[in-house]
Amino acid sequence: MKENSFILASVFTVLAFGTCGNALASPYTISDHTYVAAGHSRSDAMSTDGINGTAWMDVVGKSSVFNVYGINVTRSGHNIKFDLYTNFNGSNALKAGSDYYFSYLADFAIDSNRDGQFNYGVVLKKHSEWSPDNPNGNSPTAPGLGVGLYSVSSWDNSAHFFEEEHKLNDTAYTNGGAEYGEYYAVGNNVYVPPVAMATGIQLKELLNVQQTTGTGWVNPAYIYSFSIDADSIGVFDKPFNVFWAGDTGCSDAIYGTVPVPEPATVVLLGLGLIGMAGLGRRKQK
Repeated sequence: MKENSFILASVFTVLAFGTCGNALASPYTISDHTYVAAGHSRSDAMSTDGINGTAWMDVVGKSSVFNVYGINVTRSGHNIKFDLYTNFNGSNALKAGSDYYFSYLADFAIDSNRDGQFNYGVVLKKHSEWSPDNPNGNSPTAPGLGVGLYSVSSWDNSAHFFEEEHKLNDTAYTNGGAEYGEYYAVGNNVYVPPVAMATGIQLKELLNVQQTTGTGWVNPAYIYSFSIDADSIGVFDKPFNVFWAGDTGCSDAIYGTVPVPEPATVVLLGLGLIGMAGLGRRKQK
């Protein structure tokens, strides 16, 4: 009888700890399955003939340089840890014709309300280290942002970095210029990628983004790791969407939803133990 009472007490302790506080670590993986299109207009991005490099593809450019393998997300209590697996080293020279342009580590975008608006972002590489030498002559809209978590009002996209002119509509399309992944697909919908924050307010949390040599996941070259407080973006008890363009040219976009840790497994385990305890008590009687 005492043993059964101990089991019941242990079960209720586990249930209270696991379901109320989401204290148990819950890892989740977002795999790279988002296709990007190298092109200048939506109509060309939708094409599949590959003319002028406008067809859908997994990676724009060399996979050995730009490939994004996936994102590991671990929710533990109020802490959310992200590990970004990629071959991108943070900066790379791209050749377009006789000129060289540079791509840099893109900002990480978060849609906390899942309404299609990425209202939070993480700067992984401070914008002051980005080169202003873009094909259209424009430097990033927010060149002074340092590494950290931001509340975001607007985003720059890859066309701000890798096109001879900023042309985001079909009528303005002309051939030529550097290839870049201006659009990405989610199901049947096509979107312009959020590559870098244009306007943002830094929150109190300062992040230590760590770059390590990749191991364990299809041999990625680099892993970028950082953590944020779930309460700071209002997602402690709800799912949220994330997007990462890899580099400022959106060479390999990745998009997905981070779910809320499910306590159902813990509950089922607890109910099973309760049933076993009750069965043992009946046998004793």
